[in-house]
Amino acid sequence: MYRRTGKLYHHGNPTPSVNAIANQTLCAGQPTAAVTLSGPVAGTVYTWTNSNTSIGLGASGIGNIPSFITINPTGAPVTATITVTPNFTSGGITCSGPTRTFTITVNPLPNIVFINLPQRACLTDTIITLNATPAGGVWSGAGVSGNSFSAASAGVGVHLISYTVTNGFGCTATRTASIVVNDCIERHNVFQTAIRIWPNPNNGRFSLQFNSDKYKEFKVKIVNAGGQEMGYYEFKNLVYGQIIPFDLTRVASGQYFLYVYNTQESGVFPIIIAR
Repeated sequence: MYRRTGKLYHHGNPTPSVNAIANQTLCAGQPTAAVTLSGPVAGTVYTWTNSNTSIGLGASGIGNIPSFITINPTGAPVTATITVTPNFTSGGITCSGPTRTFTITVNPLPNIVFINLPQRACLTDTIITLNATPAGGVWSGAGVSGNSFSAASAGVGVHLISYTVTNGFGCTATRTASIVVNDCIERHNVFQTAIRIWPNPNNGRFSLQFNSDKYKEFKVKIVNAGGQEMGYYEFKNLVYGQIIPFDLTRVASGQYFLYVYNTQESGVFPIIIAR
């Protein structure tokens, strides 16, 4: 201390301050950059408070802020304001400087929802169209082409199917599910057990459903009770469960027979047309 004209003076403590701190914007699940707090006055102690702990950072602390994994379970951006206060102590006297604030904004990840994604499929199923929201993402996995899944291409087994999409905040997420492809031996029916005809009796209009994956083609010959041929049809590229409509309204009422055959086997099915 100094004496001047009979008055006593003390050296004053310097006023601490905080250097600028960059704001951060991240996607949920990403690590923040560690924040190093500094200022021009050596020995300054920095305390901080956080306005929004939902991002994954505590409510307060002292000193530097280490990196942490961000959180945002909502569908909208969440922002936390961190307020830093510099404190300098000397000679038993603590001086606080002006606070400085910065923000950490955590953007949400896309909320991916699978729409009607089958858990199981048969090897001979038709192509399955894959749907999910938000739209505009990319599907990947065995048997996947574009937004289609082919059980035949994937083969028998458990297959992981993934969907990756980026939302309007620039955040990307991936969701994965499994599809089990089975051989489904119950589909390997022969004609006599694979073909269903309805209605029967009918007025000349009826349908044939082919519940087999054993064959891809067959022929149908329709004859009357006297053995006279009344119609002939050929069908190719058949798939399991395919329904084939018939129109025999041109023929008279009576009993008829459908001969279904190919080079491997045949079956006979009576029908009655009644009006």
